[in-house]
Amino acid sequence: MSNEAKVFGIDPGQERRYFRAYVDKGNHAPPARASDWYELVSVGLGNGGAIASGDDVEGAIALPDFDEDSVVVVVPWTPPLPLSSSATPEQIAAAQMMLSEGAWAKSAKSQNVKWAGEAIAAALGISLADHGATARITKLIDEWLHAEYLDQYDAEFVYPNGRKRMAPHIRSGPRGVLEPASIVTTT
Repeated sequence: MSNEAKVFGIDPGQERRYFRAYVDKGNHAPPARASDWYELVSVGLGNGGAIASGDDVEGAIALPDFDEDSVVVVVPWTPPLPLSSSATPEQIAAAQMMLSEGAWAKSAKSQNVKWAGEAIAAALGISLADHGATARITKLIDEWLHAEYLDQYDAEFVYPNGRKRMAPHIRSGPRGVLEPASIVTTT
């Protein structure tokens, strides 16, 4: 689940607490978002606290507090909504405006051109320092490219040694944010 954990924003080391159930044949498994997900949660039994020894309260000897017992139970878990589902039209429009100015690389690994995810994260109010933010924004870029909120084009990149290559860049897409995904018009 490590790749899914990054997309869902699950902290490192916590991946084992989440699982999905499906038929044990890989090619029958539904996509991650369509699966039934579960989380292992620790539940206290309520038997902790101070205890006393003796027949009556006056003669009782107080013993130290002890922690309550707990058991792990399986509870249904719903993965967080994809960023595209939670982004407001105003946030998408703000990202499109930022991306319409200057050159923005598609790859988060770009060193000489700003990554488009920086503009999108700023518009959505997301810190790229948060665990899994880069993976979630990268997935969001692909979703917005598919929805035509963004447009991908190739631009020439020149290395310091003079070598050149084409690299994918991102700009504001042809579809405005307030336009519906599909408009059927008849004349």
